[in-house]
Amino acid sequence: MDTGFLHKAAETVRGWIGGHTESGAEVPVRMRGGEEDEPAGGPPVEPLYPDQVESIAHRLDQRLESMAQGELYAYQGEPPTELGNALNLDAGLVLIALDETLASDESGREQLREVMEQWGELRGEALPEQELEEFLQMAEEYRRAWREFPGAEPFPFILAIGATDAYMLAEEEEAPRPEEVAPVAAAMMDDAARFYGELTRILGAR
Repeated sequence: MDTGFLHKAAETVRGWIGGHTESGAEVPVRMRGGEEDEPAGGPPVEPLYPDQVESIAHRLDQRLESMAQGELYAYQGEPPTELGNALNLDAGLVLIALDETLASDESGREQLREVMEQWGELRGEALPEQELEEFLQMAEEYRRAWREFPGAEPFPFILAIGATDAYMLAEEEEAPRPEEVAPVAAAMMDDAARFYGELTRILGAR
């Protein structure tokens, strides 16, 4: 599928919102270099503290419930069509925040695995390994999109992906029109930006 509609939708959202959402939340920007700019190697990344893992897992659990109630990522008063895809966006934001805050690189995937395992404990049912791997892979797709975006402002692009998936806007191989995606992404922007801010505060407490 041609992804040009995502770039066009993201550009529209960026023009509508600028650097801050209606609630005053700052729209995150990429601080680290893109994939090609990252040096190989580097010092080992410390594991997350148990309280950080628990805090993020609790927030994901709370947010999933709020999504189901139409209180988060809602569009025109309706909750996301596919809650699992909306949760994928949140997981992607966790992985991106790990990368930006802790320079986690490949270690971030294992750190996210810890969070999701803790989330499974909270819900009383661990994710089957195959589902967990698929979930981590989707989060990795968001991180890759963040890193490969041509510019320092990939957040609207990330939300365009999330909106398309959470509201099932793409029908089979047919790309939706940018004007269909942009309003949904814009509606989700404040919730996503505030969550990203929460994550950076949690991860910064080391």
